[in-house]
Amino acid sequence: MEKSYEKYMVAGALLSCMFFFVVGYFWGKRSIAKEYNSLLRQYTLDEKIQGALCALARNGYLAKRSSERITEEEYKDDRHEQQAVEVTKTSKPSTMSHQQASQKMVKKITTTSPVLISHKQVKSKRAYAQLAGFGTKTSANKFKDKLLLAGYPVHAVERCIKIHKGKRVCEQKWYQVVTDVMLLEKVQNMVTNIARKNKLTGYKIIKV
Repeated sequence: MEKSYEKYMVAGALLSCMFFFVVGYFWGKRSIAKEYNSLLRQYTLDEKIQGALCALARNGYLAKRSSERITEEEYKDDRHEQQAVEVTKTSKPSTMSHQQASQKMVKKITTTSPVLISHKQVKSKRAYAQLAGFGTKTSANKFKDKLLLAGYPVHAVERCIKIHKGKRVCEQKWYQVVTDVMLLEKVQNMVTNIARKNKLTGYKIIKV
């Protein structure tokens, strides 16, 4: 009788061990699967954000090049007009009134050309910085509020991922904290301080 009782006890202990082993195995497998899916989603979101940042930077660069090309063409047109006026003045004998009109025209063209160059130089010294991107609006506002409390002029903007055939299709929203537009030197100094205090990397300074 005692031997039968001992056999039942051993069998029960073995069954209990097997049960706990199976439960622990499937529980651990489920936890690993959840962690892997979470890492995969985070990696995918980071890849999409990086792609969107590259597209924004490329669009900003193209817009800047287009603006510089238009300003250069306007300057060349003014130079051509100035040369035409000077040729007309030297090749044709004219009266005193015609000479005065030509001098006024040359003076007008000469005074407007430096204004274009000066405007371009002043414009190129203004910029803003793209500091960091976030997957949720709450995280972006938290970082923005932290910088505002420190005295930095920043704000959060909403971005969209994916562009299909020239049309913006907002498949997934993300949020970016950027600085206000100000002098380039001020933006550089401010971003240096923010990056040092918050261990920030991957920021971009965009000239406007």
